[in-house]
Amino acid sequence: MRKILDTAHQRRIRLLEILLSKNEYVTMSALAKEVEASERTVAEDLTQLKLKYSEELHMEISRKNGVRLIHPNIASVSLIFRDTFQESVALMWLKELLLHPNQSMEYYEEKLFASKSTLLRMLPRINHFLDDYDMRFEVKGGLYRIFAKNEGFLRDFYASFLLELYGLNLKEYDLSIDLSVLSKITLANLKNAVPKEHLAWIAQDDLSLVYRMMFYLVSLIREEHGFSMKSEYPLELELDSEDFAALKQHFPRVTRENLRGIHEYLYLQQNGFHSEQEKQQVTTEVLRFIDRFTQRLNYPTSSEQKDRFLFVVLSIYFKVKQRTKDTSLLFDRVYYFSESLSRENPFLYTVVKEELSTLSQNLEFDFAENLHNILFWLLLAEPSLAGVSRRKTALLLSDFGTPHSIFLKNRLEHFFKSTNMDLSVDLHKDFSLPDESALKKYDIILSTLPDSALPHPCVQVIGDLCSMEDCYDIYEKLKDN
Repeated sequence: MRKILDTAHQRRIRLLEILLSKNEYVTMSALAKEVEASERTVAEDLTQLKLKYSEELHMEISRKNGVRLIHPNIASVSLIFRDTFQESVALMWLKELLLHPNQSMEYYEEKLFASKSTLLRMLPRINHFLDDYDMRFEVKGGLYRIFAKNEGFLRDFYASFLLELYGLNLKEYDLSIDLSVLSKITLANLKNAVPKEHLAWIAQDDLSLVYRMMFYLVSLIREEHGFSMKSEYPLELELDSEDFAALKQHFPRVTRENLRGIHEYLYLQQNGFHSEQEKQQVTTEVLRFIDRFTQRLNYPTSSEQKDRFLFVVLSIYFKVKQRTKDTSLLFDRVYYFSESLSRENPFLYTVVKEELSTLSQNLEFDFAENLHNILFWLLLAEPSLAGVSRRKTALLLSDFGTPHSIFLKNRLEHFFKSTNMDLSVDLHKDFSLPDESALKKYDIILSTLPDSALPHPCVQVIGDLCSMEDCYDIYEKLKDN
């Protein structure tokens, strides 16, 4: 989707992404190389961003060190991205082509406050982008619209696009239809698709509910203009005559037959097995994946928790199977959630990543590509997962007596209880230094002896008090170990 933006906006978005991915200064020369622009251009871009978004973006620019974001807030950055996208005439034209298709060029000129020549210059860039998604501009009788090889994907794509542009602020959508009707209809569909024990939990996900409403709305617009998805889905339990009459007020050409394909597409996003054999094979392998990663994390799970994990992974499986390509992803906030987790809890991140790779091989289905989504939803399903860690072990050598060693042990173990890492400290009570075989079983060796040459890859010298700086140094070493 970003390919449609002009060069300057693409560059500024890329600069923000680079700074978000770093927890340190980035030099102007490094930024310039990444975005393929001069240092002067990069400096001008950053200055404009800092001036325009001074409240949302705490940016520090130093001639000596470079640039960094101070305690970046992903929600604030996503608003900057959204603001940038809404400034794009090309993106707004795509939105208008969806909500108001089959209109003349004059209509879009007036709607977008853009000249005909400006819009025509954008067409090649937009068509080049749409071609990647098997979609294209069509002009018939001087009227413009978008056509796709896969009608379901086009609707999915546009629903995600609208959600990224406007989020949960439904007033921003500027729609005349009563969204409460769409909410009621899509919730009835959800009740049919989702097991009863998970319905209350999934119904709390307001982003998914708004996405479903947007998909339904996009579909109604497409059906009204002659694009359809054939289906024999039994929608009678999900759509009563009163709600159908409310839809007909806005979309008079739409029939019940038109709606069957919409309901089936949404149903398959939550319950998309096509055979009992597929259901048995996928369910079995996903349960094995859950057993493997929870055992490696030493995270005991009840049958209820395991069932919730299964529901999460299968939901992602259904959506990925249904989508031939990724949807728009103007700003992937889930990705940054997952990346933050990889820094805060690399043990959890690595275990799930490795076990997803095994699951992908066993099913010949690329779950690994959806690592970020799966991590995000696993943690939302079971928040305490975020705190699991591998138990680390340390051997403490002190030359200041046993009471002092016990003091250091208690101080260290107390500190690590406040982190996402569990540390067990053993005391070395012999006067002689331990041999290499005795050291191997420990993750780190802690010593008050500055000159002790110990045959171990991770040795940390600490002070008699074991300062907070010492504690943080130990934590960082163990986190990277």
